[in-house]
Amino acid sequence: MRLLAAADMPTQSSCASSAMTHRVDRPKPVILPTVRHHGGLWMLLAQTGGAAGTPARTKDHNGVVNEWLTAVIGLLGAGVGAGAAVWGAARSARAAREALAVQRRYDDARWMREQRQAAYHAMIQADMMQTEAAYAVLGHRENGDWPPEVRAKQHEAHYEAVAAESLIELCGPSHVLEAARELRKAGDLMVMEWGSDGPRDRTVDAEQRRARALAAFREAARQTLGYTW
Repeated sequence: MRLLAAADMPTQSSCASSAMTHRVDRPKPVILPTVRHHGGLWMLLAQTGGAAGTPARTKDHNGVVNEWLTAVIGLLGAGVGAGAAVWGAARSARAAREALAVQRRYDDARWMREQRQAAYHAMIQADMMQTEAAYAVLGHRENGDWPPEVRAKQHEAHYEAVAAESLIELCGPSHVLEAARELRKAGDLMVMEWGSDGPRDRTVDAEQRRARALAAFREAARQTLGYTW
């Protein structure tokens, strides 16, 4: 019994060996970081790309995207600026053309007004010459024989009236031309009637016709030139 008990009892060396074997196979304890380790932990997470395992190149990718967005926005801004510049230049050019057209129409209207004023003035001068010729031939009414100087004055007045009428025909308008033609005819008739030995009532009628024609011509000329009272 003692022998068996002694044999069955493990020796001290086997027990020590068994204890060592059990210590080697035992897992190592996991040391969790304490509060003082948090700074280093976050630095480690930042170096390795973040706590969620995000790669470190994500930051570089975002930077590239931002650079592309900045470049695209810059190009769009440049395009908008160039378009605005072109639009502004076109608008300025159009305004300049419109101003030039307005100035040209104003110059043309002023030139036409000056030409008409000169033609109307020439017609009034011709009428005055016809009146002087009529008074010149009035003294030779009895014999009907006009001296050369009187006849020359009558011819000159007639030609001046025809020339003024031609100028008005060029620059118009038509209603002023009709009034000028009637004034020229009335002046010629007055000279002929005053220089003939016909009835005096015809002389009076010719003078009244000339006066009415002159008043009508002045009114038409005044309206055309824009003269107001």
